[in-house]
Amino acid sequence: MGSPFDLGYALSMVFIFLFSILAVVAWALAATIHDEDRRIPRLCSLYNAVGQVALLFLGATDWAYSIVETTPYQLLAFGHLEMLAIFGPALILAFLIPMRPRKRTAEALFLHSFQAIAFIPVLLHLEYKTGLSFLSWNTCIALMLSTSSVLLSLSPMLAYGATFGGKFHEIAYKDRAELVSYIEKARENLTNLEWSPPITFLDSGRIVGKELNRRISISTRFSFLPFGYELDFAVDFDSEQPRWMLGPGAPTKLFPEASQWTRTLLAHDESKTSQLHSPEETSLPENLLSCLSEVREKLSAYMKKGYLVCTGENLRFRCVSAVGIQFGKEDVDALIKVVKVIEGIGAREEGLNKE
Repeated sequence: MGSPFDLGYALSMVFIFLFSILAVVAWALAATIHDEDRRIPRLCSLYNAVGQVALLFLGATDWAYSIVETTPYQLLAFGHLEMLAIFGPALILAFLIPMRPRKRTAEALFLHSFQAIAFIPVLLHLEYKTGLSFLSWNTCIALMLSTSSVLLSLSPMLAYGATFGGKFHEIAYKDRAELVSYIEKARENLTNLEWSPPITFLDSGRIVGKELNRRISISTRFSFLPFGYELDFAVDFDSEQPRWMLGPGAPTKLFPEASQWTRTLLAHDESKTSQLHSPEETSLPENLLSCLSEVREKLSAYMKKGYLVCTGENLRFRCVSAVGIQFGKEDVDALIKVVKVIEGIGAREEGLNKE
């Protein structure tokens, strides 16, 4: 029979293991978001499959914390069907994960969660009915396998849980449906296409191509700081253009030199969020300022934290939103209109210089 010291040691080991698993899970989720090869989700699925097989084997070992040797399978044979809440999901998962590692991630997450939530209540109920204690080493190992599996099943769920055409796809992309629709249509209409599918359902993929000899790119990903969905849209110019930036502040990472530029507000901006940053020698014409005011209104939902940047080589729009991004053809047309206005100004100035 175990001693109180053994019990305390066992509990401490369980907590150390669980905190370690939490650290691994945090790393796995962060890595999954950027893992284009999807090695992390595959490793998590492998761990979960092996863990459930190991749990099934543990069902034939002694779980009783006493001189009486009692196994879960013996309890099942004696009519304690509560144990099915633990070993039923384990049996299903042991076959489901290897057979359908990408197609049944939502079902696997549900079964893992059910098993982990039911684990301790089932044992407490059996302790009440039998008078036995089930806090043995084998029980602790099984508990650790169950709880770690439910956490590590989040990585495969992120990677495969919302594949195109699946049941979860519409739910996952509901707050970005317009963006997904535009990307799908752009894949059909753009030439010289470069397409990278979503890594997880937290992004919408990446696309680069040409439309009427104009290079367009859309890059999406999930951002931790700031937290939310990130969109980076760019349209190339046909010639070098003056640089400027429109946004709520001067971001040092996106466009570092803008922090040293002159700041002015666009007309009719009561919120005072659309600051126009440009070098002192740059003077933007009225028709461009009017066009920027229209775009600011068009993209008002994102301009409080979004930036419109003329880098000289392209026009970029970048925003991060925690509530989804509905960015579609009308928004793209509005940005391309800005590009045409800028190119028209540049063409007129070039013509005047030649004269």
